[in-house]
Amino acid sequence: MKKVNIILLALIVIAGMSCSGDNNKKQSKKVEGSFDKVYSVTGEEILNEEYNIAFFDFVDKYLLANLRNTDDYYFTLYETKTNKKVMGLFPHGKGPDEFSGGFSYQYCEKENGRLYVWILDYQKSLLYKTDITKSVEENKTVVDKVIKVGTKEGFYVDMDFYSVFYIDSTKLVGSTSNMSLKMKRFVIYNPVEGKFVKTVPPFPKVENNNDDVGFIWYRYNSLYLAGFKMKPDKTKFASAMSMFNRVDIFDVDGNVLNSYIDKDNITESLIKEFLAVKEENVKKVPVKNYYAGLYVTDSYIYALYHNKLSSDYKTSIPVQIRIFTWNAEPVCTVKVPDYLQYITIDEKNGILYGCAIIDEKIFKYDIKGIIDKISK
Repeated sequence: MKKVNIILLALIVIAGMSCSGDNNKKQSKKVEGSFDKVYSVTGEEILNEEYNIAFFDFVDKYLLANLRNTDDYYFTLYETKTNKKVMGLFPHGKGPDEFSGGFSYQYCEKENGRLYVWILDYQKSLLYKTDITKSVEENKTVVDKVIKVGTKEGFYVDMDFYSVFYIDSTKLVGSTSNMSLKMKRFVIYNPVEGKFVKTVPPFPKVENNNDDVGFIWYRYNSLYLAGFKMKPDKTKFASAMSMFNRVDIFDVDGNVLNSYIDKDNITESLIKEFLAVKEENVKKVPVKNYYAGLYVTDSYIYALYHNKLSSDYKTSIPVQIRIFTWNAEPVCTVKVPDYLQYITIDEKNGILYGCAIIDEKIFKYDIKGIIDKISK
């Protein structure tokens, strides 16, 4: 994987804020435990001739790659057994059966033996249910359903989906992006009524008294960036945060069921410093990036754990995969020698795939022995 451009939005503007931790005790049911079981893996580099893969996801027997620096397709489908390209998906263009916008993979599911993937067009607020089985058969992108997931009447929007999951025709569940003026930890949207019907405020609670848009987007909202995934049976959701060292489990109605909160965590004084410091000094504030992403199955939550200073994001370091139960209970840690920014897992065959975006490499790891041990 070569020539990948990493675009980082600059943090801007400053203001005074206060942090309140009193309410945080009510917002989680803390789970005790530790990662006493530790395993290590080494991987092999794959797809090293591909230059434009940003990241990819395991979908049944395929790897669905999200592409950048290409004018042909937004996605490429690869067969996992051979790593060979199957086809391109979502061709660029504005004509019939072509697409323009900004697209991100959400999740996959099987219905009546057919494989579907849900793709979000975050620029147009559209959710596409794509029939992968039929697409492969016909060698073209076949969209089964399109759902409007909010409205964008201008550049600014109160709530904008980052992750979104289809529960039924009247209920979508997800999390908001940092480009939302009113960021939330959990939202429920009714596409029939065209409105958000429930929202969970950001927590741990940090008061914001600054209404500058740039400050909200790139400073305040960055506190609440989190990986957000749905359990395949659609009963629970996992949220692993970047700047707060915690994993939270929600039910389908947005109630917090359990939380694993690490002792090594951001402090109120550090939050105040991060929010009050001038832009040119932000990198000097020793805040950390804890969790960098998630992959989930019906059995486990696989959380990519960096635990490194935000200012050192370009420095390659070994990472860890923390494995949790759906009760937020620690299961084990898997040490990975490579600096991964994205993971996806074929749990049935015991394979971990990782994207080292900054180092421009893609890896494959054998974790079958680890899964067999923790599943006994």
